[in-house]
Amino acid sequence: MTAIRFNVLSRLLTGACALLFALSLILTVLSAIRGPLLPGATIELISLIVALASGAGLLAWQIAGDLRRKLDVASLAVTTLSLAAAGAFYLSGTDPEQIINPLFSAVCLASGRALANAARQRFPDTADQDEMSALRQAYGALTLALVSLIGWWVFSGPFDGLTAGTAALALAWPYAPEFTKALMLHIGVRKAQDIGVELNGVDALTAIAASTAVAFDNPTLLADDQCVVTDVHAFDKGSERLLAVAATTERYARHPIGAAIRSISEDWSLPRNAPDEWEEVSGLGAVALINGRSVAVGNTALMAQLKVDCFMANSLCKPLQAAGKTCVIVSVGERAVGILGLQGTLHPQAHDLIKRLKQMGVESLLVTGAHLQTAEAVATNLEIGSVTDDIRQRDRFAVAQSRFSQAEGLYVGIGASDRRGVFALSSETRSEAVLLATLPEGQLEALADLLTMASRMDEQTRLVRGFNLVLRTLAGLLGAAALMPGTAAPIVFVVGLLGSWLIADKLANRLKF
Repeated sequence: MTAIRFNVLSRLLTGACALLFALSLILTVLSAIRGPLLPGATIELISLIVALASGAGLLAWQIAGDLRRKLDVASLAVTTLSLAAAGAFYLSGTDPEQIINPLFSAVCLASGRALANAARQRFPDTADQDEMSALRQAYGALTLALVSLIGWWVFSGPFDGLTAGTAALALAWPYAPEFTKALMLHIGVRKAQDIGVELNGVDALTAIAASTAVAFDNPTLLADDQCVVTDVHAFDKGSERLLAVAATTERYARHPIGAAIRSISEDWSLPRNAPDEWEEVSGLGAVALINGRSVAVGNTALMAQLKVDCFMANSLCKPLQAAGKTCVIVSVGERAVGILGLQGTLHPQAHDLIKRLKQMGVESLLVTGAHLQTAEAVATNLEIGSVTDDIRQRDRFAVAQSRFSQAEGLYVGIGASDRRGVFALSSETRSEAVLLATLPEGQLEALADLLTMASRMDEQTRLVRGFNLVLRTLAGLLGAAALMPGTAAPIVFVVGLLGSWLIADKLANRLKF
């Protein structure tokens, strides 16, 4: 309850300081154009109110507890020192006009960070981005301010030292580094929409950009998740009888193998009967009760569970699996009565996708429930580096995660909407798959486009961040040299935001796939 009250208080204080900060910016610009508009005492009062309101807002964010950052603590500390310096000079009898600089420095530090905290409520996914980089910039600004303060104090006097030091601090301080990341991420979301990819939050691009490996669930590399029956081998009562029993067992199955068996039974004009009882065993096959007899259609793992004798069936399956086909066994009771060979059609973009991933240095892995020979044949055809076989559907994400336990990777599987989804495979332990993006229907190569875009957006984020660093450093040096007043800090801040937007937009428009 206390945290909630402080959260509400921080929002109110932040809103108030945002209005006052805007007023300060307007007065600064007008004063630079037309000369002083208000008496020094009035400006000092406004600055003090803004600094106190912003500082209180920052403190409320900290007490709320969910947005604690070292940069906020550093901003609060430096704001307090600036206010203390202004108070000390005022109590010592210094001309009130001379304490405007430390007051304005406190305004910029406290209000800038308070507004950044408010923005993080709007863009929470960027709350913990690059904190150490921002802290280094803050320490650099503080060092520059101290050097200029001491230098001017020694050679020109305390007033010039205080003026130059506070100007350098206000101009060079990193007020809102989160804005750069948020800006680039939201431009990235827009570019993803241009290629038909639906991102699950702006932070998805960050995880995708860091990925060095991709694991594919076998059905995602097939054309429309379809396959066809190419071989029917009955051990005794004929191929039509075998297909009729298999189609009845797979009558309600949603797996592509079940659909393929029903399709060929319709082509052969076989009777469509319903089983007495039916159950689908995920990743293994299906079992049914037909005319009082137990029937199963599935892989060798299912047959092993049911204790079915599959010696002959396994021998006949080997040449089919070596050719890259999937072999399923049909059993009645505890005896195998035949096998079916099925051929999956690879997605027309599968080869190009794997080739592009290789060129990008991204490792690929095939996770499948097929027999090892079938899986290796598909992997060889696609030139995928590694393969895991005979894995149940529900276990494939966990298997892929264990294979990439020391790396950041992606898992491509069929999502809830029957579309190809991109999930996070992290070195951190996860209990369930985290959806990052959904690929457009039929556009498998969009995954490579997404990885390319995420990687380039990450590079462009560094360029935009570099622009802001150069801008603040240059402004800080001009302030330290007494060539730019500290009151220009809001203008530098706005120029940095506008410049970041223009550069980011221009770079994003250059992205071609």
